[in-house]
Amino acid sequence: MKLYGMKRRGGFTMVELIFVVIFLSILAALAIPRISGGTESAILASMKNDARTAISAENNYYSEYQDYADGTVTGGEKEGAKAKLGTSNVEIVASPNNTVTLTAKDCGDGTKGFDLLVSSTKSDKTVTFDSCNGTSIAVKEPSS
Repeated sequence: MKLYGMKRRGGFTMVELIFVVIFLSILAALAIPRISGGTESAILASMKNDARTAISAENNYYSEYQDYADGTVTGGEKEGAKAKLGTSNVEIVASPNNTVTLTAKDCGDGTKGFDLLVSSTKSDKTVTFDSCNGTSIAVKEPSS
């Protein structure tokens, strides 16, 4: 049977559009947790890199002055920052959103050492290093 006067319009029906919205919502729900997990690991990698750089800078300072220096540097929101250790040309660097703090100390056995703390405004975790007690960089979870 042919209907006269009615024209078929091109386009999608409401059911088709709802189906597409639901499908895209499911894809987004699957993808978002994976993307956000990658962000956290990138932040930790940045913090560990700042820690390695600061340890190297502190050791360079020690080889020149036979002492460890205190220092703190905080990176900006979009740019990193540099700070000199003491009056030397040795610099410590902080990536954006990171703060690097070095504290000289006496290890208790007549030797000198330093503590390192790297924190970020983007993470609750911190990266630490104690030159007196070990040689590995540790990631600390926030205490509850």
